[in-house]
Amino acid sequence: MKSVFIYLLPLMAAGGAFAATVDVHIVSNNYSPQHVTINQGDSVRWINDDIAIHTATSGTGYVPDGVFDTGNLAHNETSTIPFNTPGTYFYFCILHEALMVFGNDYSVIVNAPNSSLSGNIELDGYSADPTGLTATLEFRTPSTTNVIHSYPITLNGSSNYSVASVVAGTWDVAVKFSHWLRNKVTSKVIVAGANTVDISQLNGDGDMDNAVTLGDLNSIFINFAAPDPDNDLDGSGQVDLPDLNIVFINFGQAGVS
Repeated sequence: MKSVFIYLLPLMAAGGAFAATVDVHIVSNNYSPQHVTINQGDSVRWINDDIAIHTATSGTGYVPDGVFDTGNLAHNETSTIPFNTPGTYFYFCILHEALMVFGNDYSVIVNAPNSSLSGNIELDGYSADPTGLTATLEFRTPSTTNVIHSYPITLNGSSNYSVASVVAGTWDVAVKFSHWLRNKVTSKVIVAGANTVDISQLNGDGDMDNAVTLGDLNSIFINFAAPDPDNDLDGSGQVDLPDLNIVFINFGQAGVS
């Protein structure tokens, strides 16, 4: 059994602690686990349990980016690669691109110490106190809808949120609050320390289909003068003419996927 060790980065994690090694098994044209989360300075060891030769080659869209490559691993061969730079590293088998079970969606996620996130959510057409409004903030693979990490967030009275610990890397950051349209910030680089992401939300999605359509107009008419929270778009306490006006203004708009 041959073991290959590729020396890219020091084995000592930040702060001087001994680094850990996490195993990823290659079997049936699949990497298991699909996503690995490690700390800065840790290593990943790929073990080929398959009969066929495989690689773990970094890159997206089946295009190598030159960050790492295990080289060809025959049955029972291994390759260990340390990671000392926080971020998200996507990879694939360069020999079997079309056969990979999950497609081009395998990753090593390297946590930076003390990464946090905060920001402001601009709520279009909302005049009430936003305190307590909740949603899920999504970290996605850039230019895809693949959600790799998600974080519950709650707004304060100034429409601000904060998350104490997030995963470093380059992400599309997406969020949808109830009757607003989903929006995102693309290719946001999250680093060690404090990070800020502000996201605006367009109002009018009373039927929660992520678009402002005839269905939303119908919901306004059906619930008119009632205290329906989904269609009380401006937060006044009941469905009224200002809510109808919001739908008219934003009619035809749709949120990101």
